[in-house]
Amino acid sequence: MNKIKTFCGCLCLAILLSSAFAKECATMSGKVLLPTVKKEGGMPLMEALSKRQSIREYDYSKAISEEMLSELLWATCGVNRPDGKRTAGSTLNKQAVSVYVVVEKGIYLYLPQENALELVCEGDFRAQTGLQPFVKAAALNLVFVGDVQKLGIDDAAHNMLMLGVDAGLMSQNTYLYCASKGLGTVVRGSIDGAAFAKLIKLPSHKKVLLAQTISWPK
Repeated sequence: MNKIKTFCGCLCLAILLSSAFAKECATMSGKVLLPTVKKEGGMPLMEALSKRQSIREYDYSKAISEEMLSELLWATCGVNRPDGKRTAGSTLNKQAVSVYVVVEKGIYLYLPQENALELVCEGDFRAQTGLQPFVKAAALNLVFVGDVQKLGIDDAAHNMLMLGVDAGLMSQNTYLYCASKGLGTVVRGSIDGAAFAKLIKLPSHKKVLLAQTISWPK
């Protein structure tokens, strides 16, 4: 059984211990429980929409708190109803897109039902989430991974199209949350999907779709 421990500290450059860049990802175990999400209040939707933008220049010294990380992931694809449905739409409600959270300390899989992070591998792999120079120093990068088998549409091209739509819906939720909190973010297609899939040992029916960087803007 995975060892469950409480989350203590911000996932950010300011407080995470530095680790040497590793070329291989050793499989790890363990879960990190995120703080309970406060679902009331916040910026009005129209104001958040007016502030939504892509940002590529960041202040790497500022922290993203554990509470903010929890809210951000819940906004992206968290459970918002008793029946297990999510904040973002999902083709046929298959919930076939997963989110990997890549920070200086390691790579984690977000578990929406538990509002928790599952450690995939330990080490700093941020540079492998994209081709732009800013990704390796950002507080966190999200990587959206689609499960072709789980979606189960009997048309390969349409399968990938709908997985991309689902990832786009989730990414837009991330954008709106970041706009409401003053965070900077940009969604990116510039990730070596095959290399990242190999890094975290994805099976062939799971495909890297998009990546998204989040940090405080400069």
